[in-house]
Amino acid sequence: LDALELFKTELEGHVRLSTTFRFWAGTSNLDENGQSDMKELVEYLSNLPEGTTVTLVGFSDSIGASESNRFLSLKRAEHVEGILRQIMPDASTQVSFQSKGFGEILPSACNSNPLGRKTNRRVEVWISTQTQS
Repeated sequence: LDALELFKTELEGHVRLSTTFRFWAGTSNLDENGQSDMKELVEYLSNLPEGTTVTLVGFSDSIGASESNRFLSLKRAEHVEGILRQIMPDASTQVSFQSKGFGEILPSACNSNPLGRKTNRRVEVWISTQTQS
């Protein structure tokens, strides 16, 4: 319950983009769709107004201890942030990045099968601009 409250507080005023990065089990390595998704995201972020905050929000499947899952989900978000910073070195003049990890809360699919767990190992992209209310 505390994690859900933190999630709500941390992302208040943000809007979720449809871009979602997925990962191989137990790693922060992007799956096969990650590269094309990254190109689309970079193009989108390049057109955002100055003062935009991009929050990369990591999640995990439910396999393993909760604390380990939170750590892994944060590492996944930081990995995506690192790729974005590398591809867009000048973006910091208009966009700020931050990474958050929430572990296994808010699953997108059932964790009882491999496909569901893969779906839950993700990083979502949330944005907030100064002009949003």
